[in-house]
Amino acid sequence: MNLEAFSSLVYNLNAGLFNENKLARFKEKCLSIVKADCFCAIQIYPELLNPVLVFKSGCKETDWNMLMSFLREEKDMPGSALKGFSVFTGKELPTLNLGHWQSFLFKVYHCFWDHSHPGHYLFGVIKLDHSLGIITFRRSLRHNPDFGSQDKEFLTSLCPHLDNFLRLRFLTTLWHKQGGIRDYFRAQGLTQRETEVAILILKGTSIKNISSQLKISEQTVRDHLKKIYLKMNIHSKSELLASFINLWEKEIQTVLDFPPRLK
Repeated sequence: MNLEAFSSLVYNLNAGLFNENKLARFKEKCLSIVKADCFCAIQIYPELLNPVLVFKSGCKETDWNMLMSFLREEKDMPGSALKGFSVFTGKELPTLNLGHWQSFLFKVYHCFWDHSHPGHYLFGVIKLDHSLGIITFRRSLRHNPDFGSQDKEFLTSLCPHLDNFLRLRFLTTLWHKQGGIRDYFRAQGLTQRETEVAILILKGTSIKNISSQLKISEQTVRDHLKKIYLKMNIHSKSELLASFINLWEKEIQTVLDFPPRLK
């Protein structure tokens, strides 16, 4: 898979517009590139006490429930930022010099990955001002080599894309909690139900899942989407996201030090 195709695929993730099919393709590409058994990305919001499983593949639900419980109870996440993106294997973790982060990452590693699933591990850690992203790949020990330099290069190329995505997820989550997103859409003339649909679209929820969550038909969701487009003078989900980001770009730059969007 060439880098241009991969970048194009990950841009859909940045835009928050992943449906189930695109997400499945993304997981498959990641797993095939690093030849791993499972893959996951988690985001932790210390301010919101709300760890979020961004996506996963090849992991048991019980294991994830255990990890989510641990992260909700863990109060020792350091406040200082990591410089850049840290990419390392499980064997390299003891040799790193990450300051206070060393202790926190050891807790996460030993609580979940090392003891419950012995294997080869590759980690990418993204620390923003407001949250932490942990990307993990695992290979079984049997007949598999440890992750090498090419795998680390691949994960390093993935980190900036996920950095943008995590920032968008934080922004959406925070504004949703504070009512800011709802106020914005209501100011555009959207009804309460149309606002709910628009928020779910921004979070990357598919029409099928919106239908299930709001207990309305898929056709009704499409009808609401048409009305949203009409009232906001837009024509696609990408334009919906763009209008949202453009309106609040100054606030994003000020509050989150938001980087230039990836092209």
